[in-house]
Amino acid sequence: MSELKMPQVGASRKEIVANWQPENPEFWEKFGKKIAKQNLVISTIALTLAFLRMVSMGYHRSTIKWRRFPLYN
Repeated sequence: MSELKMPQVGASRKEIVANWQPENPEFWEKFGKKIAKQNLVISTIALTLAFLRMVSMGYHRSTIKWRRFPLYN
C-alpha cells in the first residue's frame, strides 16, 4: 500500500478523500472536519427522508388493506 501524503490546500475533494487521514490532527483540522460535517448533514437528511417515505407507505398500505381493496386481497 502506498504511503498517504498530506494534500495541499486547494486540492480536489477526490485527492483529499484518496489520502483520508482522520487520525492526523493537522489533516483533520484542515480538511477532514469540513468534509465529515457535510457528509453527516447530507446523510442525515437523506436517511430522514427515506424513513419518512417508508413510514408513509406503511401507513397507506395498512389503510388500503383495511378498506379491502382488491389489489391487496
